[in-house]
Amino acid sequence: MNRLTIAAFIIACMAIAAGCGNKSTTAASTTNPVFSRISGSSTFTLFSTASGDQMGGNIQKGPFAFKQNNYSTVISPVFRNVSGAIFNGPIAATTYGSGHYVVNFLSHNILKVDSAGAVINFAGLGIAGFANNSTSRKAIFNSPSAISTDGGALYIADTGNNAIRKIAIDGTVSLLAGVAGTAGSEDTDTSLAVVAKFNQPTGVTVVGTNVFVADYNNHTIRMIDTTTAVGTVTTFAGYPGVAGSNDGDRTAARFNHPGRITSDGKYLYVTDFGNRTVRRISLKNGAVDTIAGRAGVSGITNGAKGTSLFRQPNGIATDGVNVYVTDAFEGTGNIRRIELKSGLFNTTTVMDGFKTPIGITTNGSGLFITDRESGSIIRIK
Repeated sequence: MNRLTIAAFIIACMAIAAGCGNKSTTAASTTNPVFSRISGSSTFTLFSTASGDQMGGNIQKGPFAFKQNNYSTVISPVFRNVSGAIFNGPIAATTYGSGHYVVNFLSHNILKVDSAGAVINFAGLGIAGFANNSTSRKAIFNSPSAISTDGGALYIADTGNNAIRKIAIDGTVSLLAGVAGTAGSEDTDTSLAVVAKFNQPTGVTVVGTNVFVADYNNHTIRMIDTTTAVGTVTTFAGYPGVAGSNDGDRTAARFNHPGRITSDGKYLYVTDFGNRTVRRISLKNGAVDTIAGRAGVSGITNGAKGTSLFRQPNGIATDGVNVYVTDAFEGTGNIRRIELKSGLFNTTTVMDGFKTPIGITTNGSGLFITDRESGSIIRIK
């Protein structure tokens, strides 16, 4: 296996994530993508009381005011495919205005699902490559794998291009940070004319004017200051090229292929894919701790911090009270919930019966999961 083949496999392995080790990594039929009912579901308490202002991440920006209720899965109408749009390896989603935006990893594009259920191609030509454009549908991406919003723009982890892309409200697609097609770990240094580089970024979230990135192959969490003209990039946590599982100060902490990232405005939450853990980073002091899972130990055990186990934690979202994680391996998957308020970080299984759940997001009234193998979006509420 040559270097190019290895690199391509790593990208596919992470971005498809739960598909690694499966019998098939080809896209499932997407003729009629639907919100699906998960078999064996039961009524459960999904959301509890929460308030505050979410500053970004995998949730629509805005205030929370949830009432404590019991929810169960529901079937929604079949999505109508228009403009030739199909789900082809959907692995990430976010909410933005009245729509949901889904990342099509295998088709290299971004789809929009409107409030009526219609699906359209929002960004990307559907071929691999790199091109910015003032019209989003004419831009070109290469294996995009994550998406987030600040309420005014969309941010894409363009994994195959080692870049972070921005889609403005007028549809203009631009390069926010990174050098398209060039992997690296450099931070921005304007005094030396050093341009920041990434190495297969796979997670992105927004907190205020900063975009945080899970830089998968660098084992780091990066921060992009969007108030600067070129998007100044610094390493926020971890050390480039050094994998590990240490907690502690952000400069001493180590990650092992961090996959996805979200925020509640006070902390960053990261699925540490290689360690099979969920990590938390304080935005105030940079302290890193492990809140769920045990480094290097695979399992599906529920329980408090130090006892819970994950197989392949991947997608992550938060409602400010709980963190929700997709966990899948070899064609089976479930949704795990980590409660935040008690300090015990108790992990429970919200629902199982998925094939390859990858991305997860919430709009305040339910969870939306992208299931790569079934080519569908599943809603839990």
